[in-house]
Amino acid sequence: MTIFEVLAIVWCGFLLATAVTWLSFSRINFRNMSQRVVSDRSEEAVDILGLRILAIATVIAVPEWWAKRLENGPYVSMIKYRSVANTSDRRMALLLIVSSYGFAFTAFVGYFFIPSR
Repeated sequence: MTIFEVLAIVWCGFLLATAVTWLSFSRINFRNMSQRVVSDRSEEAVDILGLRILAIATVIAVPEWWAKRLENGPYVSMIKYRSVANTSDRRMALLLIVSSYGFAFTAFVGYFFIPSR
């Protein structure tokens, strides 16, 4: 088995894990967190590309000192989800972050660093 075949299997595994965790986080965890957040408007779980779910998962999954740095940037409207997230929300957000960034990193390595012949 070549390095490319191993990388392709790992990439497919990360792709499947990203799809499952993205759907479950957006449909279960995000919906429950949206109900716990007191806001004046209802928030949609899906935007144009669904990247808002990844951004909220990133805000929830990062350590506290890193989340403090995000308060003055484009994530300011997403910080409120960190305060209402419970343990299962944090675990699912961490799984989503690890699988999606692993998927992107594996694709990056496979494209740029594996020789084609």
